[in-house]
Amino acid sequence: WRCYVCWYPQVEYDLYAVVNHFGMLGAGHYVAYCQNPVDNKWHCYNDAGVTDLDESAVPSASAYLLFYARRDMSRAQIEQLFPRRPGGVPVDISKIGRPTWKERCTVM
Repeated sequence: WRCYVCWYPQVEYDLYAVVNHFGMLGAGHYVAYCQNPVDNKWHCYNDAGVTDLDESAVPSASAYLLFYARRDMSRAQIEQLFPRRPGGVPVDISKIGRPTWKERCTVM
């Protein structure tokens, strides 16, 4: 028996978003806490309102989903993460747009 996970170098992750669920199973309310990647400030997204959030409030007993980003992947290119396979159909990845912060985080 081998532990293949032990063979990989130790990696670190940064928490950048949390979805909280308040209420009962099958009913309740969801609130998202997200960190702005530009200024690293946390915000609370609650229905149509967005408020600033102190970082100490992010760890929550109501956390339902946690989103992490692997630190050593922040500068990785898509070709490194998904290398082309022999015989695969080429895709022009330059046409795949990377949305801006405002395009990704709109309140509807």
